[in-house]
Amino acid sequence: MRVYLPLAIAAICLATLWPYEKTQEAELKNNSPKDPLEIRVALSDDIRSSQPGVNRNSFADDVLAHVVESLVAHREDLSIAPMAASHYEVSDDLKVYRFTLRDGLKFHNGEDALAKHVKMNWETILDPISGFQCLPFYNGKMGAKVISVETEGDRVVIFKLDRPSSVFLEKLAYIQCPVAILHPDSWNQDGTWNAPIGTGPFKFSEWKKGRYVLLKKFLQYHPRSDSASGLAGRKIAYVDQVRFEVITDLMATKAALISGQIDIANSLAPITALEIRSNARVKAMDKQGLARRVILIQTDDPILSSLKVRQAIAHALDLKTFADVASLGNAAHNPSTLPIHSQYHTDLHSKNYKFNLEKSKRLLREADYQGEKIIIKTTRGEQAFFDSAMIAEAMLKKANINVEVQVMEMASLLGDYFEGNYQLMAFEYTPRFTAFMNYHTLIGDKSVTPSRWGDPLANQLLIEAATYSNPEKLQSIFDKIHTHMMDKVPIINLYNAPIVDVISNRLEGYEPWTGAKPRLWNVKIKEQNETLRR
Repeated sequence: MRVYLPLAIAAICLATLWPYEKTQEAELKNNSPKDPLEIRVALSDDIRSSQPGVNRNSFADDVLAHVVESLVAHREDLSIAPMAASHYEVSDDLKVYRFTLRDGLKFHNGEDALAKHVKMNWETILDPISGFQCLPFYNGKMGAKVISVETEGDRVVIFKLDRPSSVFLEKLAYIQCPVAILHPDSWNQDGTWNAPIGTGPFKFSEWKKGRYVLLKKFLQYHPRSDSASGLAGRKIAYVDQVRFEVITDLMATKAALISGQIDIANSLAPITALEIRSNARVKAMDKQGLARRVILIQTDDPILSSLKVRQAIAHALDLKTFADVASLGNAAHNPSTLPIHSQYHTDLHSKNYKFNLEKSKRLLREADYQGEKIIIKTTRGEQAFFDSAMIAEAMLKKANINVEVQVMEMASLLGDYFEGNYQLMAFEYTPRFTAFMNYHTLIGDKSVTPSRWGDPLANQLLIEAATYSNPEKLQSIFDKIHTHMMDKVPIINLYNAPIVDVISNRLEGYEPWTGAKPRLWNVKIKEQNETLRR
């Protein structure tokens, strides 16, 4: 068996492990002002649900990352670290995963979080009626199947798989579908969802739909001892509460930052942050992100089901200029689904569609395209989405492609995305931290997820990738997937989005992350006096 422990814990003898399990209540006993100390974070749209991995969107991911924990999480460098687990062991055949829960793990209702709760959560999400969006990860449809979940005492849980899986830990750490440890009371007696009772440093307090989500510090939280890193390590809530404010208008978001009504707006496009960089009240923090800006293509559409039409669209776009203009020169075109700095992004992944208007027009003639209208769906809720749609429209019209931009509210756009209800869509995939997860955002069972590319060869290759840990074998598989995607044009990758987090100068300890998630643990208010209390 291979055993994995955080380095900071491995270096400490067992007798000294317990002292680090101070609760936030003990650590912050002198930080209890009469008025609650609050950090306010802007959300450009409301959360879709408070249930992890069910009817989710990226805004729900941002909120729930503070409320729930999985057994493992991603570090700053995107490697895997224990989180709710103190450590884990993996069998040599990659079919048995054994986790030991960390000491002092408690639910937000004060009860101990035990191995039986992990088992119960698994039985719940693996039920086909659960609505868990990543169910194919675990039921055998996309890689190994979890054939049993066993417990040993109160703190050990063992997962057994039907085949080797090198990506099981990656799946557990997946921010979009966290396999959260939840108390049974998170569900109503009739089995419907109530609210998350998790184990994170903040507890879910209130959701006023369309207005805000309020989280409050969990005083009985026991932080880890290893350094904070990514979504892993030591987490301390230094403020009493965090309020995620829904502000769908970008101008209103900028005004709220400048006026001090909100403290953080994360993952802004560089153009959005441009005019507030010089304001003395705030600080702009730049980071190269992992998010993928793309033009989605619905391959089941009557017009776009033609490969030659899709190829014509690809060759009508000057993609290098597109990326340069859309990102204000802050990002280069990346034709691959994999981020440029991925270990699997080779020269092959840098080969793009050549801009060629004459070839585009010839392909349209060969496809017998008669000028039928093609709609590009987008939103002003994210300026980068809108900019991409407008640039694409201008370029495609030069090839005599009859395109029209349709602007929608963000919630409507996301609804159409999940339903596969689009021809073209200017879109962004939020950061995925591994090569497998990046490809999984696009490839899958189209009958289950209409926005996925249901190509049989691509599906088979991705399933195969989940069974190997050898880098050379994985490189070969990812190269084949990339080449096949470029041939079939189910999507046009534009660039990896640069991001800007803008924060109030009254905060300290906040750091942007390439994962593009706000992290409000370990963040303090500099001067905790009456003038700064909300």
